[in-house]
This record gives sequence, C-alpha cells and structure tokens, in this order.
Amino acid sequence: MIIGNLLDNAIEGTLQLQENERQIFFKFVLKKDNFFLMIENSCQENAVIRKGNCFLTTKKEKGHGMGILSVKRAVEECKGDLCIDVQKGRFQVSVILPKQTANTRG
Repeated sequence: MIIGNLLDNAIEGTLQLQENERQIFFKFVLKKDNFFLMIENSCQENAVIRKGNCFLTTKKEKGHGMGILSVKRAVEECKGDLCIDVQKGRFQVSVILPKQTANTRG
C-alpha cells in the first residue's frame, strides 16, 4: 500500500510535465534494523501546496489528495517515520520502517 501509493503519486506528478522533464528516482535500503524507502520525482512547482504538515493537490477531480494521508497513516501504524520535502520542482518522500515491521507488513 505504501509503495504503490507513493509510486502512483510520483508517476502522476511527472505526467504533468513535458516528457523530457520527467524523472523518478526510487531507492530501497535494508540496513541494520530499518527499511528505508525514498522516492523523488520531478513535478510542477505549483502542483503541490503545503498546508501546515499536510500536502494538498491542486487537482479538482474527486478522489484526489488522500494518497499521502493514507501513506502517513500506514507508516504510523508500522511505527515508522515519513518525511516529505518539496522544493524547486522536486517532490521527495522518505519512509523509514523498523525491519521487523517491514518484513511482516511487506
């Protein structure tokens, strides 16, 4: 759920750009007692709005904007950490999950 949702968001974010501007970087690392996931994608600078600790989409279609909230809830259930950074046309999401949780929740 976490990975699928973040990848869907990254793909969707890049589709708003010209083909030659589209980039998605994906990194998994299992180190010591933690599973680390980082997804970074290019995006339109005005496509993501930060409201406090939340991120909102500028899309008007029904059903948009709940993906990051769902990911946040899932990461919290796994006792992990979620970090989101948006700047200069880059959207980056980092997730750290305890190794035991990462192995049991997949």
